[in-house]
Amino acid sequence: MAKQHSFLRSLFWVTLRRFDVLLTSVALNILTLALPLVILQVYDRIIPGAATDTFAFLVLGLVIVVVLEAVLRTVRGYIIAWAAARFEHATLRRAVDRLLSTEIEAFENVPAGTHLDRLSAIEPLRDFHSGNGLLAISELPFVFIFLGLIAVIGGPLVFAPIAVVLLAGIAAFFVGISLDRAVRRRAALDDQRYNFIFQVLSGIHSVKGLGLEAQILRRYQAYLRPLSSAVADVARLSGVGQAIGATFGNLAMFAVAAIGSVYVVQGAMTGGTLIASTLLAGRAVQPLIRMIGVWVQARNLKLSEERLDALMALPQEYRPDTNETVAPNLDTGIVLENITVNRGESDVPVLGNISLEIPAGSIVVVTGAAGSGQSTLLDLMAGLTRPDAGRLLIDGIDSDHIDMRSFRGKIGFARENMVLFRGTVLDNLTTFQGRSALPMAIDGAHSLALDEVIARMPNGLQTKVGDTASDSLAGSIKQLIALVRAFAGEPRLLLLDEANSALDLQTDRKLLQLLEKLRGRTTIILVTSRPSLMNIADLEVSMDRGRIIAVRERDQQNVTANRAETVTV
Repeated sequence: MAKQHSFLRSLFWVTLRRFDVLLTSVALNILTLALPLVILQVYDRIIPGAATDTFAFLVLGLVIVVVLEAVLRTVRGYIIAWAAARFEHATLRRAVDRLLSTEIEAFENVPAGTHLDRLSAIEPLRDFHSGNGLLAISELPFVFIFLGLIAVIGGPLVFAPIAVVLLAGIAAFFVGISLDRAVRRRAALDDQRYNFIFQVLSGIHSVKGLGLEAQILRRYQAYLRPLSSAVADVARLSGVGQAIGATFGNLAMFAVAAIGSVYVVQGAMTGGTLIASTLLAGRAVQPLIRMIGVWVQARNLKLSEERLDALMALPQEYRPDTNETVAPNLDTGIVLENITVNRGESDVPVLGNISLEIPAGSIVVVTGAAGSGQSTLLDLMAGLTRPDAGRLLIDGIDSDHIDMRSFRGKIGFARENMVLFRGTVLDNLTTFQGRSALPMAIDGAHSLALDEVIARMPNGLQTKVGDTASDSLAGSIKQLIALVRAFAGEPRLLLLDEANSALDLQTDRKLLQLLEKLRGRTTIILVTSRPSLMNIADLEVSMDRGRIIAVRERDQQNVTANRAETVTV
């Protein structure tokens, strides 16, 4: 309940900040008084006195009022639409920035479908904050003006709309409770469905390869059956809430007309007063009925707000309130002190109490059987994984005091299966930096002979990749694009995790030459089993089951001599 109150309070303060909406609402509600007051004058004074000249002026004035009202409503609609667009833009930008800043472990603990569902919660909040909710709050103060006028000209008739609104509020309260339960049930089922669809689409090749289409469809139907029932419940209860507003809005006008007609028959009230009071009653209950509808919708949208709050509460890798926000240049090296990294509920750590010192500018090769923790070690150095125990020091600075987002701008990273982003080959080579990064991308592509491959593509650098388009590219081409992307800008730290597994021997030699050029300027850490790359290493680290079992320095002079002798032979 406190959440809902917070939601309505936030809506109230948003409305108060929209002075343009408040001003147009003030003008519109003042103009709205014209029609009942004109009718009151027509029936009580103009018709009995046959004052045709006065009637002409009143009609002219009323026409001007109607035109002004239409203009103001159009202006208010434009203001609200623009406010909605700004709200959505600002909220989406902040939400995506939060996702990009989230610690990788916290991000991976939440299914991808849930992240998408949380982002989609912005849309109903946008519509609500810029629609009925905003209008209801902005017009609510004028209810008392309309009721006051009814009390002045109609006396006890004012109690009729008040009683109707109270009845509508009681009915809406019980509908809102039921709607809250239905919305939460639908949301839980939606989460299950979205996560299932995301898993299926991510593994569509396996589904088709194993011929699981029929089984997957049956499982999806099992998700749909309870979801359809939940959707129907939400739609039914939402319809009931809307019906309450429409029914009781008409009932208020009928109650005033019915009670007022008795006074007219008794001679205690004029016909003009009755008609004016009826119109004022209809105008007075509209914001109140709309506010009741807002309250009912708030039960529905409260869940959207909670989902957005959950997204915004994800832990960040870098906290802007810290005073130490350095991004080291990697001039002295990397030191790991008794690092332990745990994953999930397993008792066996992914990295178990490892210590290692890597001098700046050196080339380090990490070897070991699959699952020995090499990839986690590289993730740790890239700031993608936080140690559960021990310290990671970069240039002598604890990683807890490093702005990892800025530091990663100095890192080149490539894995065995890197993702190509939707766009063109050029976009991926330049990481969407445009023409300014084109020379750097061309140099990198030439170094690995990727330019020859691109030249054979029909559209060259403008070839579309990403999504299904990237599936048409060979794995070796994807790896080359990822490698060029990693080498771009000559990073201070280069991390390659089996990033050359799909390359042929000729391209592998070019990669070897490129790494040799970077020796001494860039700290390079390789996870590989290829002897060619192992031979250029200054340091060889052997891992097994999350532990470092051996660290061996390699004599590069002897390795170079042996390699030269082999070439001579």
